[in-house]
Amino acid sequence: MFLDGFKMESPPSLSARILRDIVPLHLDEYEERAEQFAMALRVEKAFASGRHLLSEAGTGTGKSLAYIVPAALMRPADSPAAVGDGDALAPKRRVVISTFTKVLQNQLIEKDIPMVSRILETDGRSLDFAVLFGSDNYLCLRRLDRFSPDVFSSEGLRERVLSWAAETKTGILSEFDFIEDYSAREDISREADVCMGSSCGRAADCFYRKAQARAASSDILVVNHHLFFTNIASGGRVLPPFDFAVIDEAHNAEEVALDLLGDSANNYQARKLCLDVFNPRRRRGLLFRLGRISPESKDAAAAAVSEVLAASERFFGAVSVAAGASRDTVRFLEPPAVSVDGAALSASLKNLSATLKDLIPSASGREEALDIQSKALRAQGFAAVVEEWLAHKNPDRVYWFERERRRRGERISICSTPTDISGILAEKLFGATYSVVLTSATLSVGGSFEYVKETLGVPSENCDEIILSSGFNYRDRVALYIPENMPDPRSGDAAYEDAVKKEVGEIVHLAGGRSFVLFTSYKLLNSVYAELEQSGGHTLFKQGARSHWRIIEEFKAAGNAVLCGTDSFWQGVDVPGDSLVCVILTKLPFDVPDHPVVEAKLEELRKAGKDPFSHYTLPRAVLKFRQGFGRLMRTGTDWGVVASLDPRIRTKYYGKYFLSALPEVNIISDKKILEDFFASHV
Repeated sequence: MFLDGFKMESPPSLSARILRDIVPLHLDEYEERAEQFAMALRVEKAFASGRHLLSEAGTGTGKSLAYIVPAALMRPADSPAAVGDGDALAPKRRVVISTFTKVLQNQLIEKDIPMVSRILETDGRSLDFAVLFGSDNYLCLRRLDRFSPDVFSSEGLRERVLSWAAETKTGILSEFDFIEDYSAREDISREADVCMGSSCGRAADCFYRKAQARAASSDILVVNHHLFFTNIASGGRVLPPFDFAVIDEAHNAEEVALDLLGDSANNYQARKLCLDVFNPRRRRGLLFRLGRISPESKDAAAAAVSEVLAASERFFGAVSVAAGASRDTVRFLEPPAVSVDGAALSASLKNLSATLKDLIPSASGREEALDIQSKALRAQGFAAVVEEWLAHKNPDRVYWFERERRRRGERISICSTPTDISGILAEKLFGATYSVVLTSATLSVGGSFEYVKETLGVPSENCDEIILSSGFNYRDRVALYIPENMPDPRSGDAAYEDAVKKEVGEIVHLAGGRSFVLFTSYKLLNSVYAELEQSGGHTLFKQGARSHWRIIEEFKAAGNAVLCGTDSFWQGVDVPGDSLVCVILTKLPFDVPDHPVVEAKLEELRKAGKDPFSHYTLPRAVLKFRQGFGRLMRTGTDWGVVASLDPRIRTKYYGKYFLSALPEVNIISDKKILEDFFASHV
């Protein structure tokens, strides 16, 4: 048997041996990669030694298999298998793998891990693996049974949901397209605070309980960053215990952790809370479901709901006025002069909570009692967020306001988050008893991991590092086009915008469509999109017109399309083949310096005597630039052009950091050479 006689820690690496000799038998078009073997060995060593690992592995190194194989082979350090005694294997330790994008998650759970499982089966060994989502991603059959008569916008939608519910094996709501009535999805998803657990009449069929059971018995558990860091924030109460963690797409870890450690509340949430309790227009809500409630109690609860609605409108309106009309994101260094309206909203929420709790004795059973209690606790939690935001007591947090203009009116949010999460993660993640492997195609800046170590709190003394280049032939297959004489985008006049429109139009024409045009602002995106629309000739897609997933699928199918996108399309998008042969980066992706979180971070760095640009602004921009560049070459046979239209990549001293972060490519500036490059690959 292929596992016999090998120790994990002895060269040649067991994982590398499997990757070299066994994986090619199960994977078509497998390419042997020294970088993949090297990463697998380092992952093995990290797991075996209890140390952490930072691993940058360029696109094409096969990094997912480089950590899956070691994860699949992991045994306790003191088990016979770990010291080479053949088949006397102790139980495997659990490895949690966390990803940022659904694309990678699907790849792991549908392709890579099943293949490794089949390899182990040929040796008579098993590998149990599972995927777990946040609980609100699962269908709740009890809620579907209760709400099905009136929750859907049409009888046709109701019938389709019921049919899907009878057929689905997982109950994961993303399987069903709720685009025509997203509120229905919220009404039938699992809610932790109203879950009846084992006493629920549908417990035996519960999709979430089944998913939890699979997770608890798994050797490898795949989750997303949101669930992983929710588990960290909750002190480990969300996931089953595990011994090792792999965080892939780790360049997004800080963003997700900041979001989860922050607090926010908005006027839409306040309205939803109220309508969940009492919606007289549609005759829906908690009060209509309570069979034993007295008319007096119902009137009191309905009045409390009306009070919250009115107080919410006054408070969020006052915050919006205090922020001013010129900007949609405003940081408040001191609480705005809205304390009276804020206190009134908090008081009304607490009154609603108390009024609802008074109804619990009237509940006809545990289900109703949980339903009442959950709404009461939500009102109480909302009040706490409002009070904390108004107090501005924590000097380690940043407080701000956001305004989002929607068709149904403005969504106004109050937000706060820590300015620095490195200490929290140093204690709760890297200070835990398990090894953590952080990997991505883009983790280093200038060959150094200092930026990611500082922002995430990775301890240098207990962390190994490795940087592995891509196995792709960029020099012969990719050109970097940097046009000459582009205006400076910071000039503020129309010259840069006009020049971008001209360049994009010409490049897209030469590429035959088949292009991503990536922006850092919606203003420029909309302007360029309008110009392309007027010119005609290609199928156009614009971010926001439909779902992210649907845009990508339709882009691939079109064959000659142009996609204009902002932040979310700079990363995590995989379009291999000739459907995408050109990526245009309209501007170097520096953060907006006056965003509240960015502004607060820059201030903290100045106070610490550090240069904010070199320690924060530049590293983040370089990492995102590399992500944008990486959209082009997804397989070894891909080819094309990446165009950078920001002249600062050549004219400013920091431009060298962007260029040196890229693989070796031919840089061109002449449009005729660009035309010849496209023509030579037709």
